[in-house]
Amino acid sequence: MESKEIIIVGGGPAGLYLAGKLEEGKRDYLLIEAKALGGQITNLYPKKMVVDVPLFEPMAAEGIIKRLIQKIDLSKAILGESVTSLEEIDGLVKVTTDKDSYLAKKVVLATGLGFYKPRPLGVENEAKAKNIFYSLDDPNKLKGLRVAVFGGGDSALDWAAQLSDEAEVHLIHRRKEFRGNPKTIEGKQISLHLPYIPDEITLDGDKASSISIKHVESGEKTSIEVDCILVNYGSSPESNDFGIKRSEKGFGWDVGNGYEIAPNVYAVGDCVLKEGFAKRMAPAFKEIDELLATLL
Repeated sequence: MESKEIIIVGGGPAGLYLAGKLEEGKRDYLLIEAKALGGQITNLYPKKMVVDVPLFEPMAAEGIIKRLIQKIDLSKAILGESVTSLEEIDGLVKVTTDKDSYLAKKVVLATGLGFYKPRPLGVENEAKAKNIFYSLDDPNKLKGLRVAVFGGGDSALDWAAQLSDEAEVHLIHRRKEFRGNPKTIEGKQISLHLPYIPDEITLDGDKASSISIKHVESGEKTSIEVDCILVNYGSSPESNDFGIKRSEKGFGWDVGNGYEIAPNVYAVGDCVLKEGFAKRMAPAFKEIDELLATLL
């Protein structure tokens, strides 16, 4: 079996960026992705505006993915195969998928959060409401509507800011401070509800017509009339660790400056647990630039 110089596992932004750099350097590589190129962006928020990646002007997330894909040789991308194990054999790494196996001198894991399912609001009748969304492929669908956005991370703030230009937006978070960057929503017409948690929804047929929220400290309840609800509570990762022990401090692998987590196996992006590391594209691209000095 012929070996590749580098195999990249994961075709999200980090994996695509690395593949583009290897293509630019005319290196021998292979990219393996279980689903479609683009990862979480393609699956969850292709239309969301991304404004904090220095390499690109502000654009929809799918636009960045398109630009990244244009930089790689698609003949070197294998789609629809899930990597099941990694094994060291005579100084090489054997990458086994659910369909085939490959050899590489080095392997880079850019698997993000892996396979995951969104965390729900956790209120009664939630599953019955067809206007509760956990991802959004096209924000234009919500133009002119009353939208309740739940969450305090960057994704929730990004969506609240973008939607507020064309919709009535309520942003609800269980804490007084956001985990994400609050500058994202500065100057935006957004009704903030802090610190509140969801209490119950009122159904009108198969849709939520209003949602009651409860103040975390006082227990006071207030009701918000809605046309739709967008939940950004993150996701429950269900990913393969390929037999490499993850950090005991949280989701991800512990890495040092060289990003090596096993002999000739490296990890970058959202699958890494690194102090001060923000799970966004720009920091991941910076990590990959550092990693390239080790790989090449």
